[in-house]
Amino acid sequence: MKKIMILVLSAVLLLSMTACACTGDQAASGSTPVPSPTEAPDPINTAALADIMTAILKDAPIEMVTGESAIEEERFSWVFGIEPIEGAEGYSSEAMISSIAHSIALLRVPEGTDAAEVAKQIEEKADPRKWICVEAEKTIVRQRGNVVLLVMSKADIADAVADAFDSYR
Repeated sequence: MKKIMILVLSAVLLLSMTACACTGDQAASGSTPVPSPTEAPDPINTAALADIMTAILKDAPIEMVTGESAIEEERFSWVFGIEPIEGAEGYSSEAMISSIAHSIALLRVPEGTDAAEVAKQIEEKADPRKWICVEAEKTIVRQRGNVVLLVMSKADIADAVADAFDSYR
């Protein structure tokens, strides 16, 4: 008799828990709710800058020796042409020989910072002639989410990197 009573009470408890989990509309219709379609968050906002850099350089026609590194505060103005932004994170790929005008940099601005405004400032102040005796053929600044891309290089490299940045998933 005790076993039957335990089974009955377990069944009642299970049914009551299931009934409480449904909203009034669901209980009446007996159907499962269909989640509303939501847009997936842009992976560029959360991916590591080094991983983004690897992806956007994968098919770029770069035929020179480059080095990648995090951008520390001391190099921030040199790379982006603007004053350092507190809480920002930067990563660059640059020519290892200083007489070659080539720099690709990513900047992730902290939440609450207007990334479009930062991109505009970089576009106005980045110097494609910062290298001794050479000038970058093309400069491109793009912003997506909280990440800004700055490319100063040959035109074919700049275009390929900017396209890869735009299509990064």
